[in-house]
Amino acid sequence: MEYDIVKLHNELVEILDYVVDVCEKNGFEYCLLYGTALGAYRHRGFIPWDDDLDIGMPREDYEKFIEYTKKNPSNLFSLQDESNEKNWFLTFCKVRKNDTLFIESMSDGLYSNNGLFIDIFLSLIHISEPTRLQLI
Repeated sequence: MEYDIVKLHNELVEILDYVVDVCEKNGFEYCLLYGTALGAYRHRGFIPWDDDLDIGMPREDYEKFIEYTKKNPSNLFSLQDESNEKNWFLTFCKVRKNDTLFIESMSDGLYSNNGLFIDIFLSLIHISEPTRLQLI
């Protein structure tokens, strides 16, 4: 299936903006991880062919983020994890954009919500000096 990578990146940033807003309003620490961090550093955005976005949170903030999003559901975005997805087999959660569709090859449409997503990992990284990356 072909898709417009620029449009996908823009949609992922929209989901990230929601997550960042929740984190900033509640004092939750977070950081970019993996190819997302590399893309931000090396490409000042996404790695051109990357089709996902990964962030991490320390355990306490990860758990608080999950609790917050369950108690304060959004009309536009949904948290997905083992507590609300019977077929869940991952060790991290996703925030999905409602009313979109992005089928991953590893899950092949197995989930009840297959919208565009960002992955949120439990991170062992302690963020002592937050650094803000800005696109120019």
